[in-house]
Amino acid sequence: MKSAQERNYDLYLDCIDPDLQETAIQKYYMGWFYNIFVRNVFDNYVTIKVTRQEEIVLLQGQESTGDIEDLFLDDDLKEKLGETAAPKIEQLKIWVQRYNEKGRSVGGVAPVTLRRYQGEDGAKPNRWYIRRGWPF
Repeated sequence: MKSAQERNYDLYLDCIDPDLQETAIQKYYMGWFYNIFVRNVFDNYVTIKVTRQEEIVLLQGQESTGDIEDLFLDDDLKEKLGETAAPKIEQLKIWVQRYNEKGRSVGGVAPVTLRRYQGEDGAKPNRWYIRRGWPF
């Protein structure tokens, strides 16, 4: 919301998954989606609220706590496994409700998929990015 209210395209791009900004056509669509987003914010709604949230799902990598391997492997082997393991990717689905300046809800509850990467491919560590859904 802040990126649209301030008309800050760079802030908007900073919120979108880096994997969705690699090719020229993806970059074109980012601008197209942003223009729709800004128009909707100024014409239809002024704020959003998260109404529901699912559990975080681990898509790739390992959990960092309490593995069974801790019982059988020494520290050197754990370190080698950590070096060769795939980077951790987590995903979360939330639902948001949009509201207009009179405090009335606008449209239905919209799903948004967020992703967090373990600091790879230009992603900031422990940062959630919009992967799918409103306002994307």
